[in-house]
Amino acid sequence: MLRAFERTYIRVFRAYPFLLGLAGVVLLAEFAYASINNVIVSYWVSHDGARLGVDPLREGWVLGSTAATFLIVETFLRLPAGALSDRWGRRVFIVGAPLLTCFSPVLLAGVTHYWAFYPLRAVDGLGAAALWPSVFALVGDRVARDSRAHAMSVINMIYIGGLALGLWGSNLVIGLTRSVAPALYVCGAMLAAAGTLALLTVPSGAAEAAGADPQDDTVAARPTTPWRTTAMLVVTAGQTFSVVILAPYLEAYVTRDLGIPAHHLGLIFVIPGAAVLLTAMPFGRLGDRVGKGLLAKVGMASGALTLWVMAGVLLTVPEKCGLLALIGLATPLALSYAASMPPWFALLTELAPRRSRGFALAYFGTAHGVGASVAVLLAGRLLWDRLGHESIFVGAAAGMTLCALLAAVAVRSD
Repeated sequence: MLRAFERTYIRVFRAYPFLLGLAGVVLLAEFAYASINNVIVSYWVSHDGARLGVDPLREGWVLGSTAATFLIVETFLRLPAGALSDRWGRRVFIVGAPLLTCFSPVLLAGVTHYWAFYPLRAVDGLGAAALWPSVFALVGDRVARDSRAHAMSVINMIYIGGLALGLWGSNLVIGLTRSVAPALYVCGAMLAAAGTLALLTVPSGAAEAAGADPQDDTVAARPTTPWRTTAMLVVTAGQTFSVVILAPYLEAYVTRDLGIPAHHLGLIFVIPGAAVLLTAMPFGRLGDRVGKGLLAKVGMASGALTLWVMAGVLLTVPEKCGLLALIGLATPLALSYAASMPPWFALLTELAPRRSRGFALAYFGTAHGVGASVAVLLAGRLLWDRLGHESIFVGAAAGMTLCALLAAVAVRSD
């Protein structure tokens, strides 16, 4: 048992010690992004919209367009950021992105009208565009292909941990202070800490990955046809669509439609997040052993099934969806994400040689951003405002189902 624990949880850090520092950067940065994107703005608009100039009939549009501002800027700047990281190195962007944008949450705390959200959320989008492609490309650069899903599971595990802690922590701060300003100050401090930690721990240069294919610098490990590449782009966009269509609205839906107190909301994220923390690395190691494509497809299919169950319950018996029921629905959904995303990102790193990996990952990151932007705009204007709040769960389930079907046809299982 101890040997299995060492192989699953310890060996990857011994082989690639830079993962510890990179994981800390991811945790701190995602804490800030998750708090602002999914809790703070939603709480602010839904509880203090009149002071911010928000028309109650356009609340969904304000939430969606604010989130879309972040996502659209992130989408269109990913490609140039990824290309520049291929030229200048990953470290420049992993260090610089959080340090250059840590002031944005502090300025956001002082706005008096919702129109001021847009330029400041654009700054946050710039930081995310610079950070995330370089993080994933760095893992692809320095980790051998036969351990890459395992290493990606570390990033996925910590990302989910940052997401869960951000949602819980920001709700806790808001609940205790009855104000969003302290939570925004915490987010600014987290971004500053992320940049400082990156400066101290993230390696420079594109050192050879232990055991990597010597051709990794010049050729793709997984050459693919144009239609399969297109299918992978669509699946990447669709996965993001299915997650982001829910994210900006969960705070308002759970606290107002279901009547669950805001200070309990964090449990809905922390408990599924804890499940991901426990299973992400075993899933990643499993993906390296049984096939990255196979595990990614199984994860997407289970996620689609869980979303349909969630949508059915909320449409038919919402009065029975208390705190425990929501945790019970959210936990298997989080586990499906833990199973599918690390092998999926590992697959993407194999589609391009190291010298152009940042650009390639940013290319797929653009698809990610398009899916997210469409999701928040569609959810706000059409679903949330017009078809009913539960319709966002139907949209998420339909999107993930299409992803699972397309991946089953287009993605190799090895």
